[in-house]
Amino acid sequence: MDIPGSPNVIAKVAVNDAGAEAWVLRLEEEARLYCNELRHLQGRVVPRFFGFYTGTRQRVFSRWDVAPAACMILEDCGDSLVDETLRAYLEQLPRSLKIEVMKNVLRLHKEAGCKHGELELENFVMRGNDLNSVRLIDFKYARVGHRCKYGDRCARAHCKELDRLEDVLKIFKCGHRYATIIR
Repeated sequence: MDIPGSPNVIAKVAVNDAGAEAWVLRLEEEARLYCNELRHLQGRVVPRFFGFYTGTRQRVFSRWDVAPAACMILEDCGDSLVDETLRAYLEQLPRSLKIEVMKNVLRLHKEAGCKHGELELENFVMRGNDLNSVRLIDFKYARVGHRCKYGDRCARAHCKELDRLEDVLKIFKCGHRYATIIR
């Protein structure tokens, strides 16, 4: 149901029977990240966070045994930039889109002190062709306390995550210059 003025949301759910406890804890850590380090990036680098809920549910093949379950509600920020069928066409993504992706990761590192941990293009979403709507999602492997020195003159030696992303995006023809793109 579409309610005018209300945001579209998605629910990220952890309910699988085998290892459900681990997935629930990981989802809880991700929710904590949204409430703390990512709070000031919501709506511009990452989706807005609306809540985290826990409970139990009956296991699939048992009448009496219950498993933990959790649900995180986030703003729906559009579709993934690529899927498996488009992976071969990465070089065809517009340069402006690749730069916007890099800017968001730089903001994540600098403003939140957070390393994403799984920078795949599937973890970037966008509404239509609006470059201002690019958002980074899926923080299950994220780590806080990252002290990225990307502003240093010799930034390449300081952040493997940014180097890896730049290698994938191939934004710059002559070496890594990501340190200057959001100044």
